[in-house]
Amino acid sequence: MNLAASTVMIAGLLAAAGVLSYGPAGDRQAQAATAIRQAEAEGDAFRLRSSGGASCAVRRGDAVSQDRAELRVEPACAALLPGMERAKFWHENNDGSVVFVENDGDPIVSFSVADGVAYESFQPSTPLLSLDAAD
Repeated sequence: MNLAASTVMIAGLLAAAGVLSYGPAGDRQAQAATAIRQAEAEGDAFRLRSSGGASCAVRRGDAVSQDRAELRVEPACAALLPGMERAKFWHENNDGSVVFVENDGDPIVSFSVADGVAYESFQPSTPLLSLDAAD
């Protein structure tokens, strides 16, 4: 393994372990980036969790454009947010937020970079959902 690859790998591990710090706003972005990298290494697997403790699996699939990828949602996700079964695409905005959208582009749920987890829902406002790399 060359030196550059080793350095990048070590920096990624340190960031994932929380050793590196980027300041308050940077921490949330770094945490989200770490979760995304981890999920990418694990095949883009995420857990969608409700504030009530229920959870389900979601998987970001192949990219269909620069900012959109296929989305596979476990049937149990409908119990967390009615209509979640209609989500077909993972849309990533320039600000780092993520929106699960239907075939026609209508949003189902929107997530922003969060503190402590990769993403937290903000639209709709209830139920509060979090999205992080699968265990």
